[in-house]
Amino acid sequence: MIEELRIPNGTIQLSHSKPILSSSSRPPFVLLHGLGSSSALLSPLGQALGEKNHSVLAFDWEGCGATPFSFDGGAGGTASTALDRQLDILRAFLLFFNINEDRPCTLLGHAEGAYLALSFTEAYPEFISSLVLLCPVLPPAATRGLNKYTLYQRLAHEKSADELAKAFVRLTIPDSVPEFEDKRSWIGEAIVKNFPDSTYGFLQMCHVMASSTESSYAKLFNIRSLIIGGTHDTAAPPETCQLLAHQLEGKPAARVKDDIRTLLHFGATAMQDRRWERRSSTHFLEGGHWLPVEKPKDVAELVELFLNG
Repeated sequence: MIEELRIPNGTIQLSHSKPILSSSSRPPFVLLHGLGSSSALLSPLGQALGEKNHSVLAFDWEGCGATPFSFDGGAGGTASTALDRQLDILRAFLLFFNINEDRPCTLLGHAEGAYLALSFTEAYPEFISSLVLLCPVLPPAATRGLNKYTLYQRLAHEKSADELAKAFVRLTIPDSVPEFEDKRSWIGEAIVKNFPDSTYGFLQMCHVMASSTESSYAKLFNIRSLIIGGTHDTAAPPETCQLLAHQLEGKPAARVKDDIRTLLHFGATAMQDRRWERRSSTHFLEGGHWLPVEKPKDVAELVELFLNG
């Protein structure tokens, strides 16, 4: 389905999946895909959430899936410009479906989509009732890790869209785990099938991630959040999930040892006085980076427990 949405400085033709509507009064889900993906790859998870009587919305980012790339600045420009455009697109999508401060949503982001969910919630917290961050990928600046997006950008310039999609599959689904062999085949086929002919959308998301700076997520301390990671995820390893969990609790990783010392010296009561209420929860499922396709029902079950907790 294609909708023309108005954003600052113009309009965009945005592709979205058919909404899953329920009779529930609970906040609807909005699913955000990540790099090299599309709303189609989140459809198994959307169906699993729909079976639990949730309304579910999902769309393709610009230049991904069936949404054409129309950014005048191309896949370059500044990272802030590209990120702002992504957030403008998401805001326009939410408003189109009457999601606002009076009717907030549960925002679920997978991979780089989780980072975009965090960034949007920092900018528009009034639109969000809770966050679900699935296999969350953070910018290299936040994890002090290697900038893999430089490699992705080089591959995107050197290879055709089809070749890039196949290379991306090999990089995000490790061949060192034998039980992933069957999953690698059909997840790879789904990625290749839904990969657009142009690599501009892929490049733009790489540019956003490669150039973004670290955030303390200070505006998110009052937002309930669930982090779900895969035990064998090499793109968003468990360490990244734990780092993000500490940040969302108002505890940067450097202060974790200080927490332990405080607990031992002053006791649990003093610890609670010094910290925000625990608002985030972290769980891991046996699997890799593509949990929305690998284990959609397990993810939906964890989400349901989180929302009812």
